[in-house]
Amino acid sequence: MSEFLSLRKKILDNEFSRLNDMQKSAVYKVNGPVLILAGAGSGKTTVLVNRIANMIKFGNAYNSEKQATIVDDDDIAFLNTFANNQNPTDEEKERAESLLAVN
Repeated sequence: MSEFLSLRKKILDNEFSRLNDMQKSAVYKVNGPVLILAGAGSGKTTVLVNRIANMIKFGNAYNSEKQATIVDDDDIAFLNTFANNQNPTDEEKERAESLLAVN
Protein backbone atom coordinates (compact mmCIF):
# COMPACT_ATOMS: atom_id res chain seq x y z
CA MET A 1 0.00 0.00 0.00
CA SER A 2 2.80 2.48 0.82
CA GLU A 3 4.41 1.79 -2.58
CA PHE A 4 1.10 2.59 -4.27
CA LEU A 5 0.72 5.84 -2.31
CA SER A 6 4.24 7.00 -3.11
CA LEU A 7 3.74 6.14 -6.79
CA ARG A 8 0.48 8.06 -6.82
CA LYS A 9 2.16 11.18 -5.41
CA LYS A 10 5.05 10.84 -7.85
CA ILE A 11 2.72 10.54 -10.85
CA LEU A 12 0.62 13.51 -9.72
CA ASP A 13 3.77 15.57 -9.14
CA ASN A 14 4.87 14.64 -12.67
CA GLU A 15 1.46 15.64 -14.03
CA PHE A 16 1.73 19.09 -12.49
CA SER A 17 5.52 19.50 -12.71
CA ARG A 18 5.27 22.83 -14.53
CA LEU A 19 3.79 24.44 -11.38
CA ASN A 20 5.80 25.77 -8.44
CA ASP A 21 5.28 24.45 -4.90
CA MET A 22 2.75 27.13 -3.86
CA GLN A 23 0.73 26.56 -7.02
CA LYS A 24 0.77 22.79 -6.45
CA SER A 25 -0.53 23.20 -2.90
CA ALA A 26 -3.55 25.11 -4.26
CA VAL A 27 -4.10 22.55 -7.05
CA TYR A 28 -3.99 19.59 -4.63
CA LYS A 29 -6.47 21.15 -2.17
CA VAL A 30 -9.81 19.94 -3.48
CA ASN A 31 -12.06 20.15 -0.41
CA GLY A 32 -13.34 23.63 0.32
CA PRO A 33 -12.48 27.01 -1.08
CA VAL A 34 -8.99 28.29 -1.84
CA LEU A 35 -7.99 31.95 -1.77
CA ILE A 36 -5.31 32.78 -4.32
CA LEU A 37 -3.66 36.16 -3.83
CA ALA A 38 -0.83 36.98 -6.21
CA GLY A 39 0.40 39.69 -8.52
CA ALA A 40 -0.30 40.14 -12.19
CA GLY A 41 1.10 37.42 -14.43
CA SER A 42 1.97 35.11 -11.56
CA GLY A 43 -0.16 32.15 -12.71
CA LYS A 44 -3.48 32.49 -10.88
CA THR A 45 -5.51 31.39 -13.91
CA THR A 46 -3.10 28.50 -14.50
CA VAL A 47 -3.65 27.36 -10.91
CA LEU A 48 -7.45 27.52 -11.25
CA VAL A 49 -7.46 25.60 -14.54
CA ASN A 50 -5.10 22.95 -13.16
CA ARG A 51 -7.09 22.68 -9.94
CA ILE A 52 -10.24 21.92 -11.90
CA ALA A 53 -8.35 19.41 -14.07
CA ASN A 54 -6.99 17.72 -10.94
CA MET A 55 -10.46 17.51 -9.40
CA ILE A 56 -11.91 15.96 -12.56
CA LYS A 57 -9.09 13.52 -13.27
CA PHE A 58 -7.91 12.51 -9.79
CA GLY A 59 -10.29 13.89 -7.17
CA ASN A 60 -8.62 14.02 -3.77
CA ALA A 61 -5.98 11.44 -4.69
CA TYR A 62 -2.93 13.45 -3.62
CA ASN A 63 -4.10 13.98 -0.05
CA SER A 64 -5.88 10.66 0.45
CA GLU A 65 -4.60 7.37 1.74
CA LYS A 66 -7.52 5.53 0.18
CA GLN A 67 -7.48 3.71 -3.11
CA ALA A 68 -10.56 3.51 -5.28
CA THR A 69 -9.84 0.07 -6.69
CA ILE A 70 -8.02 -3.05 -5.62
CA VAL A 71 -4.45 -2.74 -6.85
CA ASP A 72 -2.44 -5.88 -7.60
CA ASP A 73 1.23 -6.45 -8.45
CA ASP A 74 0.53 -5.97 -12.17
CA ASP A 75 -1.00 -2.56 -11.46
CA ILE A 76 2.00 -1.54 -9.32
CA ALA A 77 4.37 -2.61 -12.11
CA PHE A 78 2.32 -0.61 -14.61
CA LEU A 79 2.37 2.48 -12.38
CA ASN A 80 6.15 2.17 -11.93
CA THR A 81 6.57 2.12 -15.70
CA PHE A 82 4.02 4.91 -16.18
CA ALA A 83 5.76 7.16 -13.63
CA ASN A 84 8.94 7.07 -15.72
CA ASN A 85 7.28 7.19 -19.15
CA GLN A 86 7.76 10.53 -20.90
CA ASN A 87 5.18 9.89 -23.65
CA PRO A 88 2.38 7.64 -22.41
CA THR A 89 -0.41 6.64 -24.76
CA ASP A 90 -4.00 7.73 -24.18
CA GLU A 91 -4.87 4.20 -23.00
CA GLU A 92 -2.02 4.28 -20.46
CA LYS A 93 -3.14 7.68 -19.19
CA GLU A 94 -6.71 6.45 -18.82
CA ARG A 95 -5.64 3.31 -16.94
CA ALA A 96 -3.41 5.34 -14.61
CA GLU A 97 -6.16 7.86 -13.91
CA SER A 98 -8.62 5.09 -13.07
CA LEU A 99 -6.15 3.46 -10.68
CA LEU A 100 -5.16 6.70 -8.96
CA ALA A 101 -8.45 8.62 -8.69
CA VAL A 102 -10.22 9.03 -5.35
CA ASN A 103 -13.78 10.39 -5.08
